[in-house]
Amino acid sequence: MKLKYTLALLFAILMIGLSGQNAALYLDGSGDYASFPNMLNAGLGGATGFTFETWIKPASLANGSPIDSYRNTIVDFSIQGANSVIAMYLREDGKIRFGGRSRNLDAFQDVVTATPVVTTDTWQHVAGVLDFTNKKIFLYLDGVLVASKEIGVNFANNTFATTAGGTKLIGASIGLNANHFFHGALEETRFWTTPRTQQEIQANMDYPVSTQPYLLAYWKYDNNMEDSSGYGFEGSIFGNASYGETFLSGLYIYVVPVYSEVYEDDYVELEIHVQGFQEPLRAYEISLSFDTDYLRLEDPGDIRPGELLSAHGLTQLFSTGDAGEYTVTESILGVSSGATGSGSLFIIKLKALQPTDEAGTPFSLGTAILRGPLNEDVPVADLLGSTIVIEERPMQSHIIPLHTGWNLVSSWIVPQDSSIEAVFAQLIADGYLQKVQDEYGQFYLYDAVQGWVNTIGVFQNTEGYYVKVNADCFLVVTGQLVELPLVVDLHAGWNLISYPYTSLVPGMNILQPLITADNLNKVQDEYANLIFNDNGVWVDNIGDFESGEGYSILVDTDTQIIYTETLPVLGGTATYPANSRVTQSDRSDNNSIYRR
Repeated sequence: MKLKYTLALLFAILMIGLSGQNAALYLDGSGDYASFPNMLNAGLGGATGFTFETWIKPASLANGSPIDSYRNTIVDFSIQGANSVIAMYLREDGKIRFGGRSRNLDAFQDVVTATPVVTTDTWQHVAGVLDFTNKKIFLYLDGVLVASKEIGVNFANNTFATTAGGTKLIGASIGLNANHFFHGALEETRFWTTPRTQQEIQANMDYPVSTQPYLLAYWKYDNNMEDSSGYGFEGSIFGNASYGETFLSGLYIYVVPVYSEVYEDDYVELEIHVQGFQEPLRAYEISLSFDTDYLRLEDPGDIRPGELLSAHGLTQLFSTGDAGEYTVTESILGVSSGATGSGSLFIIKLKALQPTDEAGTPFSLGTAILRGPLNEDVPVADLLGSTIVIEERPMQSHIIPLHTGWNLVSSWIVPQDSSIEAVFAQLIADGYLQKVQDEYGQFYLYDAVQGWVNTIGVFQNTEGYYVKVNADCFLVVTGQLVELPLVVDLHAGWNLISYPYTSLVPGMNILQPLITADNLNKVQDEYANLIFNDNGVWVDNIGDFESGEGYSILVDTDTQIIYTETLPVLGGTATYPANSRVTQSDRSDNNSIYRR
């Protein structure tokens, strides 16, 4: 089942000039090259592999004999002396050679394509992968595997061992050999500190990518040598190097990121960008589609303007439609001087519903109608969509330390099997468990005739439980992180409540809404420490609420505690997310548990 969303953005009295910024680095084969700082070395250490990829358009191939003495060098990086840790070049016969080292002392390991694969005056994408952990080399042309090799012990390290120094060049060998300069153009050059898969290379190679993990350096050559990875490895050009035509010429609209991996029940945000628009823009419509078996737009408000237009005037966004199709319209209110350059048109947030296969599910741009100043259609060269791979959320474990005797516990994990029998099965198998009891006196207890008897039913993340063990041990709860917000219903009188956050939070922050509503009487932890009202002054002897703990709470009327998605602070709510890290409580057995 497919949903199609149409974005129609109408701009009254507005002329927006978008100029295409992409260029390519052009090298004349006679002393032209680019150099990059050795600060890169710090990002190389510990890498499980490298991936170097770029678009190339060779103007000619090296000509001379012996054949490897003449080459079109694409990249040559060293970290110490003249030993290349990653290198790629074109040979006279149109073959590609690629290789590297896992450490400076390794012998250079490489592959060469069996047949000529490179064509002059044609844009082609090359990608070389060094996999240190699995001891392999891969070479791809236009996303197709053209050479590979098992390296074995010749990659001495499973992760890269870096040092200081070396030389980092594009378009020349590290010795600046006069016969090794590249002749032609390069574009979209990326250096990753991970062995990228063929699928990842194919998904990203045709258009720009956003900053993301393992992308150590990214040079677009947009009339400069800036690094778009976010790490600031700006290069310098030498000789007569210049900037020219890019393979991304023409007007195109694309999605960032082009490839996403997300867990089920999480959200993915996609930005729709425009690049290369030269005419004043008056209006446009963009249709997009995705499979609602896997993705869902939960709220029309989850489509919002990007920065390109909203930075130049107040915009207003509307949406209409039913469950099958939507039309969203946006207009700028008033007169704007107009946006310049390229950038994000709009952002859409989707919820991932269930796992896909390895190929993922497509997010497609169907049609785009752009209107010029005279309401004429402006042709779009290409519409580039995105692929989302949804993975089953991995199991997590909450390890709760228990001391001999009674404990009051809860968990931020929803058990894979929530039956009390399953949650406490390991404690029984290890001979530690004596009894479990909830706030109503229901129990899980061994009977000599019936065996273990469960009158509680299932383990709930809103509840606290008394657990009695005969020795210090651990309760391990395995499953998925509890969804927030979590509402805990309280009845008048005593309740045993959970604490479903992984982080420490002062108990008074959790309880403040109850205090403000004059519903709270007192709170007690398993050590008989109290939070109570002493003649109008609240006394706090508990301090922080802790991961794995439960709490006994006395309220005067039926009410609720709401554990929000962000950690609560006095006077409001913090902007940082709850359950973003795990903090285990370290509990002693110096105090006996209080039993009401």
